Amino acid sequence: MFHSIRYVAATAALLAVVLPTLHAQNAAPEAPSRVELAGAYHYLDVNGSISGYPYKNMPAGALVDLDYYLNPHLGLQVEGDITGGGANDCLSSVEAGPIWRFRRRSRLTTSLHGDAGAARLGGPLFQQCTWGLGLTTGGSVDYRLPLPKINNRISWRIVQADYEYVHVDFGALKNLGLIGGTADVNAFRIGTGIVLRLR
Repeated sequence: MFHSIRYVAATAALLAVVLPTLHAQNAAPEAPSRVELAGAYHYLDVNGSISGYPYKNMPAGALVDLDYYLNPHLGLQVEGDITGGGANDCLSSVEAGPIWRFRRRSRLTTSLHGDAGAARLGGPLFQQCTWGLGLTTGGSVDYRLPLPKINNRISWRIVQADYEYVHVDFGALKNLGLIGGTADVNAFRIGTGIVLRLR
């Protein structure tokens, strides 16, 4: 938990310094992209337990999302992520839902999204990775990099912050609660990455 708080504090401090500078760098308006593909590294702060045994935080994960915009502001998103590894600390999901994009004349773009789908969770003891329900909501801040030779098609995802809920039923509790049980996990996900403006 301490590492998560430190990471969030460092991110907030970075944004406090960087964002005013980025807003000052106004760019000529251009047509918003219709299709975007993003990839990010993220840290997952996990809260949940089975039979009193808590899940652990997962410091290394990957996230990919594909967005298709129906108009300059509203679109559809498909998102997948994977965190951890092994039977006792895996968490991955495949979800889809709406995304709202807010653009200014500067190079910054902010967005909000809400997704629902399937999530795969294992642990915290000997519960094998099992599929269940996944729900995610959150937002991101992107900075369009000044790369005119490739039509400014790459953005830096300065930060993406999400709340993720996972519900998985591992079956009846067995062996003094070491196997089985029901998990309700609340997780805070924060990351950074790259966005490709495909079209």
